Amino acid sequence: MFYVQAGASAFVDVSGISLTPTQIVVGVAAMLLAIIGYRIIIRIEGIVAYVMAANLLLLSLAAAFILPWGELWSNTNFTIVGFLAQFGASAAYQLAIAPMVSDYTRYLPAKISGAKVSLSVFSGTIISAIWISGFGSAVTSAYPKLDVISGIRELGDTFGFSLGSVTLLVSMFSCLITATLSLYSGSISLLSALEAFRPLKSGVVLRIWTLSIAGIVTLLIGLMLPSDLLETFAVYLTMLGYLLIPWTAVNLVDYYIVRRGRYSITDIMKPSGGIYGLWSWRGLVSWSLGLLAMIPFFSTSLYTGPIASALGGADISFAIGLAVSVTVYLITTRSVNLKAEMIEVGRAKLSTNSLAHNQHI
Repeated sequence: MFYVQAGASAFVDVSGISLTPTQIVVGVAAMLLAIIGYRIIIRIEGIVAYVMAANLLLLSLAAAFILPWGELWSNTNFTIVGFLAQFGASAAYQLAIAPMVSDYTRYLPAKISGAKVSLSVFSGTIISAIWISGFGSAVTSAYPKLDVISGIRELGDTFGFSLGSVTLLVSMFSCLITATLSLYSGSISLLSALEAFRPLKSGVVLRIWTLSIAGIVTLLIGLMLPSDLLETFAVYLTMLGYLLIPWTAVNLVDYYIVRRGRYSITDIMKPSGGIYGLWSWRGLVSWSLGLLAMIPFFSTSLYTGPIASALGGADISFAIGLAVSVTVYLITTRSVNLKAEMIEVGRAKLSTNSLAHNQHI
């Protein structure tokens, strides 16, 4: 929803067309692209990615020559509250793309190196997050009376060649593709969740229905959002981070410490859950306790916990959630019979062990 609104806002800033019809056009376009298919999305995304990288390089060059860097560096004021807020937003951004990464990897060659995939994802997200966040901070500081979109346009057009207006058009297409990917990824996650309760037969009709419903709901929510996109998006990222941090802690501990990457894919795909069961009470308890422990440390415009208030608004809930979820999960999984489980993993027709073996053949 935020990408639809951001893409529409960028186009509105250039064209002068009203926001609501532009949002509808962008939202419907994203929905139709998602329905058409994932492979065409990836091809278009590859082109847009190179165009956007070139555009960002030109904007960075413009910033290097135009922005008053001496004044900006002399006007620094570090606050722990601001640092923690930015850290939390960055962490939520990194966690939020995990489902998209998972969806994309299913289209990669079977023998591709897992280390290369991890390195590409890690370096790509880290570099882009630092680069774009730093650039956005500089533009916002240099043009305090403008919102970030208007500030970028002002910077680019001052540089020449209508770079600011071109940037907004590139941003619109980038947001459109990202919104498409989000719809596609979200629909897959929804179908995967529903399949835990009843078997589903994948097909064109099911995909069209799921994406259409998801697209319409997303568009309606986007139309109801307030005009202050950045503030709304910041709150959304924060709330998303609160939910994802204990979830990520459980996933990472299970993969790297408890089971060390050894799973029976055959059992995971069974409607009964196989050796893992339908529900992991250990994971659910660890996630729930981690989230509950975070509540007193929440710090948002919607709610600020008592401990966060005592800390002057500093949000350290991410550290609390990680610590509690990791500790609880490590304690509860001590009762798991991993030796017996690994025997079943070895017997499975499809497992992470067999996939790793095939990669080395």
